[in-house]
Amino acid sequence: MNLKTMILRFRDLVTSENGTIKQHKAIIDHYGYVWWAWWKKGGEKIPNDFSLLSTRVKEDSVCVYLVDSGQNILYRAICDSIEVRTSIKIPSPEKDKTPTYYCDQSYYAWFKFTEIEQCDEFELRQYSYIHCNDLFDDNNIDFSSFENKRIYSISELVQQNRTVWFVREAEEADHDNEIILLNADLIQPLNFSKKYY
Repeated sequence: MNLKTMILRFRDLVTSENGTIKQHKAIIDHYGYVWWAWWKKGGEKIPNDFSLLSTRVKEDSVCVYLVDSGQNILYRAICDSIEVRTSIKIPSPEKDKTPTYYCDQSYYAWFKFTEIEQCDEFELRQYSYIHCNDLFDDNNIDFSSFENKRIYSISELVQQNRTVWFVREAEEADHDNEIILLNADLIQPLNFSKKYY
């Protein structure tokens, strides 16, 4: 596995439209960097690939992609530090360099970004998915059909209903088709009671 980088999914849920990026960029403009938290979904757990990237980032910064799933917009961020814990949530490494709407909260991973810029979704086409079966609590969730396949579009990412993807540089032998999930429930984590009252 030649892990190159990751893609993190976000959405403007507690800010105005485009507010997430605006607030993070304002802190970069003022301090030179900002801390970005990974808001994992229920049913997801901390994958080993976070630790692999964390080690790489200590040697040299890494380009990480951010997908706004509400607007289907792609951003490129330069990451030069990752703070991650596998069993406990941790507070922001620097509250004053974290947007106020979540600077007092704790998460499993924090990313230090020195740049965030919008980019063309075509950049995703240079990467292929890496199967990450340790991301989900449920062992029956299977994304193996995406393994060794080029990323086709933001829409293909968003329909997978997950918050992180690990990717490598695409190779000529990789599949180059779009996968459309007609029944996303087949891979969606199900953390809900099947009983009703």
